[in-house]
Order: sequence, then C-alpha cells, then structure tokens
Amino acid sequence: MSTSAEDLLIIYEAEAEQWASYLRSIVTGPVPEEGICCYDIATVTSKREDFLALGRYRCKLLVLSRGLLEGLCPLRRFFLARVLRPAAGVVVLLCGVESLAPLLEAVPVADGCLQVSSEQDAQVYLTAVTDIVQRGAQATVDIGALTARAAGLELVQDGKRLSAAAPPARPHMLVLPARVP
Repeated sequence: MSTSAEDLLIIYEAEAEQWASYLRSIVTGPVPEEGICCYDIATVTSKREDFLALGRYRCKLLVLSRGLLEGLCPLRRFFLARVLRPAAGVVVLLCGVESLAPLLEAVPVADGCLQVSSEQDAQVYLTAVTDIVQRGAQATVDIGALTARAAGLELVQDGKRLSAAAPPARPHMLVLPARVP
C-alpha cells in the first residue's frame, strides 16, 4: 500500500496499552508493520527531534482514555498539539470516555479529525486508518468528510460533531481486547 516507513503512529497511555496492541494487530497487513509505531505518551520528552520525527507520520491514531486525559500535563499537551497535525491525518478512538470535548478543552487539536468509538467494529478503525495512509495526510477536510460518510465515522470540526452520515447502527459484533481497563 505504502512505501513510507512512517505510516501510522498510535499514541496511547499505559492503561490503554492493550488497545494499542490490538489496533496494531488489525492494521498490520494493510499497513506495513515497519510503518507502524506504538508510542506511550508517558515517554514523551521535550526534545525537538522527537516532535519532528513523530509529526511525520501520515496517520496519527490517538487512543483517548480516562488515564490519558487525567495525565495531561503541560508537556503532554504541547506534544499532542504539535503531533496531531494536520487534522485530516488524525483519528481519535474514544476508549472509556464519552466525547472528545475534554481533549479539545486541553489541547488545540485542529478542525477535521475523525472520531471513532471502541464500541464500533474493527473494520471501521481499519477503514479510517488505511484511507488516511493511502491518500496521505495532505487531504482536505472535504475528503475527510467523504471518508467519514463512507465509513460511518464522525467528523469533528470546531469541537462539534458534524453529521457525516445517518447515525450508524449498533454493530452486530463488539470487538474488545482481552482486558479493558
């Protein structure tokens, strides 16, 4: 699919490590394994090289958990604000949290990121990530909206959910890792 060694960055907090591993396992194949990086936000440093290197990934998948929100110190906020760009290349997985609002209050995430829920089917996650990796993060919000409509995802702009499609039906199957924190 891609020749880049920097396709997918999965950002998580320790309590969501199993989710990060699970997400890596479902996207490996369509996204080359060597192009996937799982990054524990607890290891963030203030080194400029880290921000630059991690910001080059085509798709950034943030596993938004309660622990990540509770641990948002100034350095982590700065990190997320720098790395979660451009918004057309960002997918936020709500994992044990109801909405993206607490993140948007703490971190200035640009308009147009995609939002998925841990209650959705694995195919939704895979579609969101592979579409971004295939087209690159250079796509505009309009393309993101088309992708969202096709995958049943929610597009978040100015901190508000935009209806990208009719409300998705409850999935027939709920996919969870072995242990959910």
